[in-house]
Amino acid sequence: MLSQSISITTAIPTVVGLDAGAITLNGPSGLAIALGRISVVSGGYYSKLPDGAISSSGGTFTFKGSGGSQVGPFTATLSFPTPLLNWTNESAAASIVKTQGLPVTWSGGGPGTYVIVSGNADSGGIFGSYTCIVPVEAGQFTVPSYILLGLPAGTGSTTVETPRLSHRSRQPVSISATRSAACRSMCVQLFEQ
Repeated sequence: MLSQSISITTAIPTVVGLDAGAITLNGPSGLAIALGRISVVSGGYYSKLPDGAISSSGGTFTFKGSGGSQVGPFTATLSFPTPLLNWTNESAAASIVKTQGLPVTWSGGGPGTYVIVSGNADSGGIFGSYTCIVPVEAGQFTVPSYILLGLPAGTGSTTVETPRLSHRSRQPVSISATRSAACRSMCVQLFEQ
């Protein structure tokens, strides 16, 4: 019988959220939204966007923070490429034959960025997941059968997305947005560096 013990001696870093006051989001076609605070994530702000807020033609979004007790006023922009990432064979994930791998194809996406293909499965309390990162220029990727065979038999999901990260401003602001076929969201997290 083989056994292995792993000891971690490095402390896990603590993320400290910061108060930035009110944050608004302005975007194409007159989009104007006040982001709400995430109660369980200090320094986190969130808003569900209305349908069509991130159109297939991309666009530029501007975040403005009024400034709070720990972060001064700031402005940051986030630009989505034209065209946006489009998962072109989403139906392939409806029923997966693990021994054949999962082919994923897409079009669009920003040059020089990456596509994140991730999935999971759950069966009676046994959970497994995977994440594959592929250059957007590839236009296709097959999740290998050996990865899928490691997931439990059961129900699950597959996501194909491309993250967009803004450039950091002088303030400790991290702005990220994710666009996938099932979800469109933007999140602002303020943290101490």
